[in-house]
Amino acid sequence: MGFRFSGIAIDRAFDPSDLTAFSVRFGCKTLVFKETVPMRKALDFNFDEEYIDFYIGATGTIAFCASPLLVEDLDLERASFGHSVASFTVDETSMLFTLQQFKDGQPALSYSALDGQVQQSVTDGYQFKDGLDLSMQLIEKTSGTSFWSLGDGTRLHRFVPGPDDLRSHPAYLELSAQIAAREEPAEAKQEAARPQLPALADTGQVLDLLMSTDDADALKAIDIIRQHAPDRKALSYLLNVAYFHRDTQVKKEAKKLLGNIAPDGLLAHIAEHWEPKYLKEQYYYTRMAGHPAIDYGEYLVLGQVTRNNYYQKKPKAWGDRYSSMHNDAEIEQVFDCYACSLTQLPDSFLKLQHVTVVNFSMQTELDVRQAIGQLAKLPRLEKLLLQRSGLEQLPDTIFSLRHLRILDINTNPIAQLPAGTFPLVEKLTLSQTGITELDLAQFPALKVLRLEGEQQLKNITFKNVTTEFLASSGSNGMNQMIRP
Repeated sequence: MGFRFSGIAIDRAFDPSDLTAFSVRFGCKTLVFKETVPMRKALDFNFDEEYIDFYIGATGTIAFCASPLLVEDLDLERASFGHSVASFTVDETSMLFTLQQFKDGQPALSYSALDGQVQQSVTDGYQFKDGLDLSMQLIEKTSGTSFWSLGDGTRLHRFVPGPDDLRSHPAYLELSAQIAAREEPAEAKQEAARPQLPALADTGQVLDLLMSTDDADALKAIDIIRQHAPDRKALSYLLNVAYFHRDTQVKKEAKKLLGNIAPDGLLAHIAEHWEPKYLKEQYYYTRMAGHPAIDYGEYLVLGQVTRNNYYQKKPKAWGDRYSSMHNDAEIEQVFDCYACSLTQLPDSFLKLQHVTVVNFSMQTELDVRQAIGQLAKLPRLEKLLLQRSGLEQLPDTIFSLRHLRILDINTNPIAQLPAGTFPLVEKLTLSQTGITELDLAQFPALKVLRLEGEQQLKNITFKNVTTEFLASSGSNGMNQMIRP
């Protein structure tokens, strides 16, 4: 893994003992002081931690960290209201260098290079040899100090994200009001940005481009949407890319276009529900996409692809690794539509050939027979969760899942399993179901049976037990071997 870091410079000096003003301006959580470190230690990046190092000078502040955290998660346009802000990202793994500048809420400069080749350069008034030279000039002009001139002995203030969200802070609300008062009315802005465009007939082409691991293809997809009148599918794709794509420039272009074409109410819905801390958690699906303008199914499909592509270049944070353990698979192999109120899976679902785990829990409106028919076309599917879905019976299409190893149907009013064999299922969860008889001839590979507890175990009659298996209610509950 090569080095990567990102940072910002702003023409304002903050109080190093209290960075509340910084947090408010950039729209992030409270920053809690951790330690004072020399520059040498600051450059010895620890990829397992999230922290931000600050150099606070007389006329400006430089902040940087060992991940794209700053540039991706902080609201730079907002922070530049009344100020000048420069951001930079260096990624040795992808050979990517990006540089942006905002002045008083407006983009003023942008530069990006991939593998030494300039991809974008809007740098009027600057003379420079390469991106590194440009960054030295821009950061020094913005903060009063060049990042590259800071010596080993320079002391930096290290902060870590704290627990408190400052968006209800009076200073944040006051700044938000000032920014809103200066902008055009939302209705006028939307009408001006909505020329008469042809309908987008082939959203499949857009999805294929967005599924590519080449970020340039994502920009092509955004351009196609820009040239057409978007439908619900296109808006669903755009929303996903604008907030969850791995590339900062792709997200920026998608977010800009979404701001111009989103229908009434969608932007307000996003502003109300967006939480950066939910970036890789399933929670963001239910909060962000719950709007009539968004096609839930298409949004979920692209969301899984976005997450899969994200981890091809980004390391997993602790929470993502925990989610991987919880799902018995890497997080990018999980299709999770927990509590998302789907009725049917879209045809685009079949593009997810890499998925090994599907979570249909809390899917009370889902056509389970149709959904399982789609699942049968996934060659790697090994785990299916159908918890709390109001199922009175399993459809016999369940036997088409030839590679299934883990089946969880807990908390459903199912009294009997359909006739047939689950040849590879090793783990079966029947907690809080009405099943009172289990024929082990249906489960020749069973190793673990999860039940609610000893009372449910007493109420179940086992037939055709030829090999032992564990009946368990969890690591701290009942664990009993059932033998022939």
